[in-house]
Amino acid sequence: MRKKFSSALLAIFIIAAIQPAYAMSADSTPAQEKLSHKEAQEECHALQANPPASLKLIRSAPPAFPLSALKAHQEGWVLVSFTLNEKGKVKHPTLIDHGGDKAFIKPALKAMKKFRYEPIVKDGQAVSVSGMKYCFTFAISE
Repeated sequence: MRKKFSSALLAIFIIAAIQPAYAMSADSTPAQEKLSHKEAQEECHALQANPPASLKLIRSAPPAFPLSALKAHQEGWVLVSFTLNEKGKVKHPTLIDHGGDKAFIKPALKAMKKFRYEPIVKDGQAVSVSGMKYCFTFAISE
């Protein structure tokens, strides 16, 4: 028996976690390492299991679950790299890798731009930190 989906009635849980990928440094920008698909997936799961206590999320925005993926009953994940500026705003969100439908990528990047954190302070000064990573998991729950 095939189930019909209603976006208003279907409970969708978006699970997300954050973890800095590199040591935080104001005076250097870490080189983005190239991960295999398996390594990216493992890092995504690790980020969700061990979010750091040092980053304080002020505001987040769950990504929209793409209707095409919902109708096809597809789930997935998106690993994003970004820079956190001196004001705690997310800048330059970039796709590292994804699993599942490509339709998950755009909503994840769009949502990431809306995130805000408490600024990271080093030696009494708010600093910009690049090489941060965030993992969005798109899961359907009935």
